[in-house]
Amino acid sequence: MNQAFENDFNLLWCNKLAADPSLKHVDTFSRVAHGEGGENSLLAISLNTSTTVRACRSFIRSSPDSKAIGTSAYVLFSLGSDINGIAGVCHGSIVTLMFDETFGQLMAHSFDRDELITAELTTSFRRPLKTPAVVLCKAQVEREPEGRKTWMNGEICDGNGIVFATGKGLYLRRKAKGHL
Repeated sequence: MNQAFENDFNLLWCNKLAADPSLKHVDTFSRVAHGEGGENSLLAISLNTSTTVRACRSFIRSSPDSKAIGTSAYVLFSLGSDINGIAGVCHGSIVTLMFDETFGQLMAHSFDRDELITAELTTSFRRPLKTPAVVLCKAQVEREPEGRKTWMNGEICDGNGIVFATGKGLYLRRKAKGHL
């Protein structure tokens, strides 16, 4: 996490989330660029500024019964104002990106992260997400994976429980490592 903006999460509701004993703090995988091919460069470099996606903090709640079902990912995002579509409102593509990144956190924990790729991602916008803001994106596997397919869903909300968007994703297990 960008240490300069760690105080962005010094809010009562964020502290309560971080103190939940059922949650494990994990590194936000996509905030670190990997390799020469530019993997994760969007969130690790391009959107890692004081005016875009200022900071991320990730947590996992594991299920004792299944590695996938019942396991949830929670990612706090501190958003600046240079990610707006219209004045003062976060661009819809950034909202969708938060789902894809949170689903990715869940995949990194529940599966071999390099095995799954995004096949379909649907975002339903409930209300404008005003910036700057600190929001929480929650995600879980919707049902047991079938063959190559894994379905996930989630929501983006604030500390008052106001839901800004819901999302659904279909992820496919690659046929062979390195191939789509």
